[in-house]
Amino acid sequence: MFMDACGFIVVDSIRLEYQRWAGAQTAKPPIMLIHEALGSVSIWRDFPAALAQRTGHEVIAWSRQGHGGSGRPAGPRSSDYLAQEAALVPQVMDAFSVPKAHLFGHSDGATMAILAGALFPERVASLILEAPHVNVEQKALDGIGVARQAYETTDLAKKLKRHHQDVEHVFWSWHDVWLSSSFRDWNIEECLAGIKMPVLAIQGVQDEYFSMAQVDLIVANTPYTQRLEIENCGHSPHRDQLEVVLQATVVFLASQ
Repeated sequence: MFMDACGFIVVDSIRLEYQRWAGAQTAKPPIMLIHEALGSVSIWRDFPAALAQRTGHEVIAWSRQGHGGSGRPAGPRSSDYLAQEAALVPQVMDAFSVPKAHLFGHSDGATMAILAGALFPERVASLILEAPHVNVEQKALDGIGVARQAYETTDLAKKLKRHHQDVEHVFWSWHDVWLSSSFRDWNIEECLAGIKMPVLAIQGVQDEYFSMAQVDLIVANTPYTQRLEIENCGHSPHRDQLEVVLQATVVFLASQ
């Protein structure tokens, strides 16, 4: 299956690049992909096409503000950026004339999916969360320090530049917010009470940034969450264990 459409939408006065992949079952709500902190449309690679083919759902991905080929807002990133971007999800959906969707989020994107589900439950059919986080762990801060060293001393910056117009903005805005003193107490656990839709929470056992405690909190505070712990899997389950994630997603969506 090939990409069926690409282009730009305008949300909050900023151009956002997108790609979409057709599904065989056009009556089903689409799956909307929300990428990670260093992600973009292109960093999903072949996953969206495989997801559309296996589930039958249309898949839509967009690059968040400042990522990929999307425009960036003026000024530095706020420590409240996750909530700010989650609040834009309905506008993204409106740009595609999508009344309701399944949100598939990875890492920061999973957190944004949780926030969008709590804020706009009427627009969200279900949540599929890879490496979600609802608070700050020391493990994450340590992992960001390791990522900084890799960015400064290896070819990581060169690799990321293939996916972003402004890779310096993407990396340092993430790094600086997460390691700032104002972010240490960031916590959205109270938002979990608003999650009433089905949830699939996916966590790699060898995740470099977050522990299984994140999924434990989500399961304990939401009524319809299935958990999937994947061995031999790090922070990006759809890359590390593609078939496991695809099959789990197919079964999860078919059960609704």
